[in-house]
Amino acid sequence: MGDRLTWRPFFPNLNPYIIEGGRVAVDSDRLQHGINDRQKELHHAADIIASSAQRQRRASAISKVVIIILGAIAATSGAATQIAGEKSVPVTIIYTAVGLLIATVGGIEAAFKFGDRGAELTTLAATCQSTLREIDSRWKKEVGSTVDPTAQEEAKKALLDTQDQKLNEIQENAAKLNVNITLKLRELEDAPSLPA
Repeated sequence: MGDRLTWRPFFPNLNPYIIEGGRVAVDSDRLQHGINDRQKELHHAADIIASSAQRQRRASAISKVVIIILGAIAATSGAATQIAGEKSVPVTIIYTAVGLLIATVGGIEAAFKFGDRGAELTTLAATCQSTLREIDSRWKKEVGSTVDPTAQEEAKKALLDTQDQKLNEIQENAAKLNVNITLKLRELEDAPSLPA
């Protein structure tokens, strides 16, 4: 009794033909599960990074609006001084506080660079998304289009290597931008999965 091809419809992302009883079938299933797991990880990383990018851009926009509004208020100090008098303590206190707030908000924006960090995180999220598409396309071309188990196994190994390399780069770049996706991805992996 030689090896024969068998239809496996319950693995929708897996080439449905495997060799019964062969080592290639077992390794191929493990490799495919590894690919699927990394695709999920890339998807979650894209979501986490995109959310962080959105928060950074929002903080940048808010700080710019606050500076503009406070700057407009500070521009009225000459008129307020003429109306209330040069020795008006409340006017002096109010405009001193406005100036202090402008300096504080501007300093926070300059220190944390919300806008720059948001742009870099957006690019990183796009890298996650393009990697997802690249792996999906390569899987269809290199794995899904052949029934040769050895060629499939080699193609899957190459896909796993690409995924690992990209995930490492993404995690390192996110860490440089003070976004710890590693911890958040671990929390998602440890969470109980919902029944299908």
